[in-house]
Amino acid sequence: MVAYEKLTSAQGTRLLAGLEDLCVLGPQEAFPAVVLSVVSRLIRCDSASFNEIELSTNRFRVLSEPADLDPDLNQAFARFVHQHPVIAHFGRTGDAESHTISDFLDPVEFRRLGLYGEFFRLLGIDDQLSTSLLVAQGDRVIGVALNRSGSFPDDSRLLLNALRPHLVIAYQNASRYSQAIRQRCTDGEPAATATRALGTLTDRQLDVLRLVAAGFTNVRVAGELDISVATVKKHVEHILARLQVESRLGAARLYLSGASPNLTEGWWTIDGEADRQLGSPGA
Repeated sequence: MVAYEKLTSAQGTRLLAGLEDLCVLGPQEAFPAVVLSVVSRLIRCDSASFNEIELSTNRFRVLSEPADLDPDLNQAFARFVHQHPVIAHFGRTGDAESHTISDFLDPVEFRRLGLYGEFFRLLGIDDQLSTSLLVAQGDRVIGVALNRSGSFPDDSRLLLNALRPHLVIAYQNASRYSQAIRQRCTDGEPAATATRALGTLTDRQLDVLRLVAAGFTNVRVAGELDISVATVKKHVEHILARLQVESRLGAARLYLSGASPNLTEGWWTIDGEADRQLGSPGA
């Protein structure tokens, strides 16, 4: 049970501000970037990552922010990710609470691991706070991790636990949305109709619609395209009129049906396979 009453007024305000972006319906492919934006604003950290880990196949995908990892570090992560105690804990127990590495290992024990020496140390990371969005026990873990040099403030775990139920619901909504779009795209006629409709838009309107379809708010669209929020609103009005739809959701559906973009192409910072079996800690 999340103890929301333990949040201060300022913390509650920060949480609500994050939910405004998190609750914008968008495709599953765009969800990781939205989550990283929200958690990085809510909780003080040096970096953050969205992680998809297939325990049964040892495959993993990581989107990190910032994303400029040295390729050698990617290889080191593949060699030593099996040592990660929190991943092992989530996969083994299905626990829904947030945890730090220091919950399982003291600093001396952590620094003895190759995971620290060959990966975390080189990134200046002393501890990591993680929570899970989806755990299929012994099979799959999807979660968010925040990194810091030094320890996390006392309120970090409280805030992440308060955010987690909303992350889970938003992930489920994004999954259902993408599934509905994929089903719609299997029907050639709606896809052809959508493609014709998109052909009526200008290049700039398509830029705006691409971001709207990815779940961006008007403020985020404005920042991404370096235009004013008022200009974004005017573009959206024109897009809805030209596509003859009544809502942003309707426009997004047309875009995803007609363009069928791969929104994750080039996004994953690390995409690989662990050298050893995941799901159980090892030295």
